[in-house]
Amino acid sequence: MASQLRGNDLRQLGFPEGRAIGLALAQLQRKEHKRLPQAEQLVLLKTILANPQDYFTDLAWSHCRPRRATLIW
Repeated sequence: MASQLRGNDLRQLGFPEGRAIGLALAQLQRKEHKRLPQAEQLVLLKTILANPQDYFTDLAWSHCRPRRATLIW
């Protein structure tokens, strides 16, 4: 892997193709996540994929959740 995460890295984690990858990469470039080591960034992304319901109300990550985790009203 490169020093900065790329779309292929996120696909290997299980992120769905499309907009979620770009949004997640953009979030990792924000100042609060940019200085995290790559290993910690991967752990954060794995956590989001494993428990997307925990991030539904998180303003930074709610738009990156996989489609299969959307709420049905």
